[in-house]
Amino acid sequence: MQVTALNRHPLKAHGRETVERVTLRAGQSMPYDRLWAVAHDASKAAPGDWARCLNFTRGASSPQLQAITAKLDEATEKLTLRHPTRGEITFHPDREQAAFLDWERPLVAEGRAAPADILRLDGRGYTDSAEPTLSLNSLASHAAVEALAGSPLQTARWRGNIWFDGAAPWDEFEWIGRDLKIGEARLHVSKRITRCLATTVNTDTGARDVDTLAALDQLGHRDFGVTLTVTTGGERIGNRGYFYGPTVIKDAPDDSLVMTEEPFGPMAPMTRFATIEEVAERANALDLGLASYAVTNSLERASRIGEVLAAGMVGINTVGVASPETPFGGVKESGYGVESGPESLEHYLVPKSIALKPYL
Repeated sequence: MQVTALNRHPLKAHGRETVERVTLRAGQSMPYDRLWAVAHDASKAAPGDWARCLNFTRGASSPQLQAITAKLDEATEKLTLRHPTRGEITFHPDREQAAFLDWERPLVAEGRAAPADILRLDGRGYTDSAEPTLSLNSLASHAAVEALAGSPLQTARWRGNIWFDGAAPWDEFEWIGRDLKIGEARLHVSKRITRCLATTVNTDTGARDVDTLAALDQLGHRDFGVTLTVTTGGERIGNRGYFYGPTVIKDAPDDSLVMTEEPFGPMAPMTRFATIEEVAERANALDLGLASYAVTNSLERASRIGEVLAAGMVGINTVGVASPETPFGGVKESGYGVESGPESLEHYLVPKSIALKPYL
């Protein structure tokens, strides 16, 4: 499998651009992909919350939007959009909405809700799925659709994030439930993507020209591409050695090495739990027990956590568990005995037991 292109769509349904590289983060979508979306005057979307695509102006109902291309300046967050008939506009989606809305209105199909506002959703973006996702698309599957349709097609019709080659057509559907490693990131293949009328539009002209859905119907479905969730992001630092940028690992299995051994690297594995008792059982199942940490705003929970965790030291809302006045040491395979604190002096003392019975 070879990645051939990385695409993002800064303003949902309003243009795409190809980028050379991206740094993925666990639990997030591709950076700047669908960061903004155009809410129409019938939208029920609330600022800061994810909403379904029906709340936004989109290419399925206004085909001319499909002919937009985009270029984002990440430093200024200025977005440049180009269209064959509307020309070019550069604006900041958060601050210069009026000029954009005037530019876009002629591209919205007659009878459709008018564009009214631009919303922003940091971290996850306005992806079509309720979870932050990316899309993975196969050039071999694209060629298969071209054969079924009897016409060449632009790959931009599918609005995909990651394009790859080197597999047979539709192999990606067999990867559902599996994990992939792309670059330094690990991604979970979640589900197939069911396609809409936007894919029937020529992305050079904005006109419907090829019935891609009818082509897919010949296969008994309307699916193209699969969704991915980022389970491990991060970025390699340099090309030599084993240097890795700070990384959050989402939903790491309890038996994985990062959960059972100390990685000695900038990695933070994250997993969900329901009760303190569950946390204690999972944590105490380890053979190690040097230090444990917890964050809580409840004094009751803090007291309970300190009692149930099998560790030599427990930090609540702090990582500063070592001081000259307190014992430093672990339990189980993390060692025996302590240093620092009055308890450390016990190593230098020889206890003596004296039994005395009164003489009669």
